[in-house]
Amino acid sequence: MKYLFTLLQGILLLGILAEGAYLQDIQSLSKQNEVLFRQLQQIHNLTEEQMSLVRAIFTRSGYIGQGNPAITIHPVTVEQCKERLKREGKRYENPTFEKICGAKYMAPLYNPAVERPEDACVCIDQFEFPNIPCAYPVVWVRAKEAVEICEAMGKRLCDAHEWEGACAGALIWPDYRFDLAAGRSPKNAIHLMREAHNRKYSPKKSWSYGPEYRAGVCGSSSRKSSG
Repeated sequence: MKYLFTLLQGILLLGILAEGAYLQDIQSLSKQNEVLFRQLQQIHNLTEEQMSLVRAIFTRSGYIGQGNPAITIHPVTVEQCKERLKREGKRYENPTFEKICGAKYMAPLYNPAVERPEDACVCIDQFEFPNIPCAYPVVWVRAKEAVEICEAMGKRLCDAHEWEGACAGALIWPDYRFDLAAGRSPKNAIHLMREAHNRKYSPKKSWSYGPEYRAGVCGSSSRKSSG
């Protein structure tokens, strides 16, 4: 009986320790998010009303942030990133784009073959949210929450065609083969449409850094620790 009582005490103690660690993580995340909120308001000129909406979304989630401060290890610090940009003389401010888009760190989407940047009807963020140079991307966001955050900031999520155009550097007319989907299951339809698309554009395939795929350039070489 004494052993059982001691065991229950141990379980209870572990529960208290776990709860304490959880509360510490939440507090650390809240502090981290406060820094993010100040950056958002300062750099993107958000109103108090907009900030209240953004804060409410983060608070309701309990997980959204730039990684769990207790376990997240970033390969490069914000300071190191800024120092490298300074050393290489790189700046992301673009007065022309800012005039077209009406906001910082956005790029107009257009077809350079027949249009000018001023002809763009839509712009896209240059970086992952919070769309600030050298800032870590915000993670653990549900699709619905992403929509809500965009709306709170006076934006919206881009559609698939806009995303592809931004990646390719040219927003051309969509040419999806929806005729191939007629009368077929979703799985077969997607397979046929993908095959037709890849067959058509395979000779022109390219990456932002060149014509051939190179491992390790993008986040494809990232990993998770055993913890």
